[in-house]
Amino acid sequence: AIAGLFTVIVVLGGVSLFIKITNPMISKLETRTVELETMTGEMRREIEDRKLAEKTLEESEEKYRNLFEHANDSIFIVEPSTRHFLDANENAAKELGYTHEELLKLTIDDIGAPIPDQQREDIIRELLNAGSITFEHTHLRKDKTEMPVEISSRVIEYGDQKVFQSIVRDITERKRIEDALSWEADVNNALSELSRTLISQSSIEEISFQILEVSKNLTTSAFGYAGYLDPETGYLVCPTMTRDIWESCQMKEKDIVFKKFYGLWGWVLQNQKALLTNAPSKDPRSTGIPEGHVPIRRFLSAPTLFGDNIVGQIAIANPVKDYEERDLKLIERIADIYAIAINRKWAEDELKKAHDNLESRVEERTSDLKKSNVHLKQEIAERNRMENALRKSQMQLRKMAARIQEVQEKERKHLAQELHDRVGQNLTALNLDLNIIRNQLSDESRFKTADRLEDSMDLVEETTMHIRNVMAELRPQVLDDYGLLAALRWYGELFSERTQIPVNVSGKEPSTRLSLIVETIFFRIAQEALTNVAKHAGATLATVTLESVEDHLRLIVEDNGRGFNVANLDRSKEPAGWGLTTMKERAASMDGSVRIESESGKGTKIVTEFRI
Repeated sequence: AIAGLFTVIVVLGGVSLFIKITNPMISKLETRTVELETMTGEMRREIEDRKLAEKTLEESEEKYRNLFEHANDSIFIVEPSTRHFLDANENAAKELGYTHEELLKLTIDDIGAPIPDQQREDIIRELLNAGSITFEHTHLRKDKTEMPVEISSRVIEYGDQKVFQSIVRDITERKRIEDALSWEADVNNALSELSRTLISQSSIEEISFQILEVSKNLTTSAFGYAGYLDPETGYLVCPTMTRDIWESCQMKEKDIVFKKFYGLWGWVLQNQKALLTNAPSKDPRSTGIPEGHVPIRRFLSAPTLFGDNIVGQIAIANPVKDYEERDLKLIERIADIYAIAINRKWAEDELKKAHDNLESRVEERTSDLKKSNVHLKQEIAERNRMENALRKSQMQLRKMAARIQEVQEKERKHLAQELHDRVGQNLTALNLDLNIIRNQLSDESRFKTADRLEDSMDLVEETTMHIRNVMAELRPQVLDDYGLLAALRWYGELFSERTQIPVNVSGKEPSTRLSLIVETIFFRIAQEALTNVAKHAGATLATVTLESVEDHLRLIVEDNGRGFNVANLDRSKEPAGWGLTTMKERAASMDGSVRIESESGKGTKIVTEFRI
């Protein structure tokens, strides 16, 4: 370097070149060098940012894959045009019984129950238009068993194409709960209808037919019979056979009266025990089936017992699917009602026979007395004996009425307990499961499903509340725990909430608590009276008063409604739905009385009295 000059010797192909670099050139070179260093730093940062973004994307994809593979629900990725599966998580393959590789060779049509083409097109159109859709369907496992599911589908980007992502949830348990609730409702309605038939004046043949129809309908049975044992001969009489299987049976000699008991149904009568079998042909007790008899594939029967005495039988056969334990318990409950109906009819027949016999003897004796007065004392004694027999029969009817009410209350309590033990606990477990699912979801999933989860939890809570109300209506626990007055106050508040009619409940409990059956009768009469207030009175206020007067307990239910002419009621048939006869029968079963006071435009007062 001489005087600020640099000489650079460059050798190219054996030729030496001398290049002189002046100060201005050095300055430019330095500037360019700084620019290159700046660009290099920016490129280095950009490379680092890109590596970080790639790492974040890999972590996100790994997180999605983990969620995809370990989700409790089944997840499918579906190609829209061919409906083939592009991907599915392990839970999907496990639920359907396929390997992952087998599943990816199928389409959505291969795992779903057949649906009309138009319905499928409507679902796909709504999915494409709205971006998402939720609906219920039935999936078919590899072994062809059905699985009810709820499908939530949406359109997503998958690689460079738009596909359907479907999250599928097994709702078998939810459907089972819905089926249980529906079945319980059907049972309650059927038993209520049976109770009305029982208190009517229907013949034993008509009651038997109603018993059979309810038993068959609730268990989906194709055939059956309901029969009673003749009290004189002990033979089984089955009047329902002429309506049910008479034409289907190809036996040469058909009869509705059976003198000998054999086979499965005979075993039930002889042992006084219920029997359920879904393979009767393999049961060693299945003997003596005559040629031409209707083929029996499944069989269920229960004896009708009144106390320790067998009075009849219910037998059903060939349901759509196998009988379950709940079917057996149901038929046993219906058999209890049938036993009461049979015994009541026999008592009424005996009472009528005694009454007719009394009338006949009175006429004969009266004729004889006109001719001679010699046997006057004997006739008076005989008449007194017959009157005592009549009073005894009336007393038996009252006891039977009390027994009917006791059985009804027992059935109500049983239904309430069944709802609490079976349905209530399942709803609680379902609510806990929903909470666990919500807590286990990622933030993104929770945001997307929050509304549906909240709706489901609200629905479970609302259903739980309805179940509790039904249990309280069937048998209020407050009546058992705190007595009649507390139960009346509770029901008055509940009635006011439902009808917007204020109810004032006042009074004082007796010094000694009444028996449970007496408290129950008073409570049911108050219920019936307030129901009449809501349905017929047009009242704006009702009062319920419980008071002890000397050795009597008095219940007064009064309203300020439109009232009616009691004289007209006495001269005509009771208007439908008033329940006045039921109230009087309830009170009479415990030697009580019901008195009705009313005038048009001045309200109505119902007074029930019972000697303590």
